[in-house]
Amino acid sequence: EADFRASAERSLEFAATCRMPYLHPPAGEVPEGVEPARCRDLYAGNLAWMAERAKPLGITIVFEPVCRARFAKFLLHTLEEGVAVTRATGRDDVKLVFDTYHVHMEEGALTRRFERHRADIAYVQIGNPPGRHEPGAGELDLHWFIAYLGTQGYDGCIGLEYTPKAGTRASLAGAERYGIHPK
Repeated sequence: EADFRASAERSLEFAATCRMPYLHPPAGEVPEGVEPARCRDLYAGNLAWMAERAKPLGITIVFEPVCRARFAKFLLHTLEEGVAVTRATGRDDVKLVFDTYHVHMEEGALTRRFERHRADIAYVQIGNPPGRHEPGAGELDLHWFIAYLGTQGYDGCIGLEYTPKAGTRASLAGAERYGIHPK
């Protein structure tokens, strides 16, 4: 807890200086021999503590469940587990990151899951499974999904967290349809 708080204070100072609207303290892996429920309780307490300090700075604390295929020992794998942690914080300003790669790989049904958990989502991140690549290079039609987000009233940020299949510049070519022109 002391390490978390010291790191959180530095992170909040940095985020405030850079005017970042979100800060993501990841849950991490469950240590060998430690009960996951204990870890979830501690994580929820740490998030609540951090959110209290972030609120006057205009920063929302966000976190994401991640798929077992990539992080088998991670504390949180499903959106339901994430929502349980947000509820355990007792705060309405601790929110989820909806990561298309992790949600698809762990749970599938992106649109249904987005709709079900919309109130708990602050930020959307995209990566296309199975290789965690850019839109157009994988199983999902992420351009369709981005348009779908607009139909759901989502007007927040959409982060690009992927491994470019053919290099960064080529991977950003699809962003031109959104008015982004990589140089």
